[in-house]
Amino acid sequence: MEATVICIDNSEYARNGDYSPNRWESQQEAVNMIAGTKTNENPGNSVGVLAMAGTRAEVLVSPTNDMAKILQAMYDIKIHGNIDFYSSLQIAQLALKHRPNKEQRQRIIAFVCSPVRHDSEKFRQIGHSLRRNNIALDIVCFGCMEEIEKLQELQKNVNNGDNSHFISVPPGLGLLCDALVNTPVLHGGSGQMFEEHGGIDPSLDPELATALRLSLEEQKKKQEDEGTKVEAPAVSVAEDEEEKLLQEAIRMSLMCDNEQKVEEKVEDKMEGVEEQDHFENADFLKDMLTSVEGVDMNDPTIQETLKILKMEGREEKKEEERKDDVMEEDKKDSDS
Repeated sequence: MEATVICIDNSEYARNGDYSPNRWESQQEAVNMIAGTKTNENPGNSVGVLAMAGTRAEVLVSPTNDMAKILQAMYDIKIHGNIDFYSSLQIAQLALKHRPNKEQRQRIIAFVCSPVRHDSEKFRQIGHSLRRNNIALDIVCFGCMEEIEKLQELQKNVNNGDNSHFISVPPGLGLLCDALVNTPVLHGGSGQMFEEHGGIDPSLDPELATALRLSLEEQKKKQEDEGTKVEAPAVSVAEDEEEKLLQEAIRMSLMCDNEQKVEEKVEDKMEGVEEQDHFENADFLKDMLTSVEGVDMNDPTIQETLKILKMEGREEKKEEERKDDVMEEDKKDSDS
């Protein structure tokens, strides 16, 4: 299945009569032929129409399989001004991005019969953008042969696995639509007639063509699922590595932040207290650490430290009590 946006050159240059009957009408015939072929090949295919000239580039009909809407859009187009090829490709890309069926492949077919007023750098940028978003680009250049080199360079930047094509049709070779009949522009990536029906014309044997199409789609989906399963572990590993690095960075940040907070807390608590060593008091230390954000009181190191402090506190208390008892006995002896 494929969603296609056909970009029409409706500039003043389309009035020229060097193609029969003229550039505009020959272009209309070619667009109608392409739209009809694509919608007949697969009911899941859709075609949209975009006018490149006028006050601005404009999508006249979003990708649809309703030929009536496509024909009406072609009838409503007016010849006016110059094309904005760069903006037209950007808008066509957005139209494909918002297609209802995300399983459809994406393709732009651009007819160019007038000068292109953009530099090579802009073409390089839009070419890489289309390639990155898996959008194929077919360019039909006719009546403006001086733009061939620039347009070919754009097509090469977009091309990915031979999914994009450049067709140049010089004048004097008959009808434009006849020149496109056996090209990949009419039949998708390979140029094979009724490829999605296994090469069978659905008008001759609809049942066989439908059966072959469903079989090919099922086989393709199975291959895509298997490819996804194979690639998934690599993606998972990469995500795990990134997650580990992120967690480590957060941990280190918290450690540094907490150390600073502990030091600040200690300084605050130590102010004005000179006679008593608070860090010998495990309960005091526990209360202080609990108030520090991000400190895990269940951390084994902290628990071990508190345990040691408590034991030392008990031993010191016993030692003080023993000294008090000795002093008390000495006092009694002296009194007697």
